[in-house]
Amino acid sequence: MRKQITFLWGLFAALVCAAGSHAQPMPLDDGQLSQVWGQSLVEFVNTSSMGYDFTRMTLNADISLSANLKDVRLGDYAAARNGPNNGVGAGADLDLQSLQFGQNTLSSSERDRLVRATNPYFEIVYKQGANAAERQVVGMRMGFEGIDGYLGTQMRALSGTMRADLTSGSGVINFDSTHPAFMESADGKRWNANGLLNTIGSLKLGDASGPTRDFFLALQTQNVMYPAVAGLTPQQAAAGFWLNLRDRVSGTVGAMPSNLPLPK
Repeated sequence: MRKQITFLWGLFAALVCAAGSHAQPMPLDDGQLSQVWGQSLVEFVNTSSMGYDFTRMTLNADISLSANLKDVRLGDYAAARNGPNNGVGAGADLDLQSLQFGQNTLSSSERDRLVRATNPYFEIVYKQGANAAERQVVGMRMGFEGIDGYLGTQMRALSGTMRADLTSGSGVINFDSTHPAFMESADGKRWNANGLLNTIGSLKLGDASGPTRDFFLALQTQNVMYPAVAGLTPQQAAAGFWLNLRDRVSGTVGAMPSNLPLPK
């Protein structure tokens, strides 16, 4: 945990130093200041809820991403690499054979080839104590205030909560990991929705109403209820790695689309 936090602060410091090398501060009088509008690069917000303190650092930025990841395993702390029912209950908290940001097929538009995210943030969670000396870090999460685009997926198991309208050959599946038909564990740990999870080839984040607003990846030592997005129902994150993805998500059951680089 300490190494991860140190890395994040190092990244933040590098961004600030890089920005400072391109501009020199100049004094402004009151008249000049009244004609200037701006927005900070980084915003810090402190909140408290249910015995926890939260410190969020938001980077006011827009990001466009095209990337392919293979064999992503997070929270691999069980003795057995895979358990019964495709790894549910053993192995890793998040087990992804492939994860693609964007897609590049013959019918893909320029917009489809990228995933767009706005205002990435990091949030640290402290458990309150009798005094400042007893307060301790119990978790952290990273996410985006908005994310839009296609994710190619080959998922073996997830710990988290997900909802999506999935198109298959037999119609639309209103998938919700909290629904009894798909729920395999009461705490949301290491499930594959009775085999449905590893048949999902792609997810579409965002719809005509706007981008997905509740995507985050978290790591905590105990169950935590993170602050919710306005208008959305909060979901408790269980101890370990946790993925949250429920807002404005659709997808397809089938093969994962291609995301190869464009020919030169």
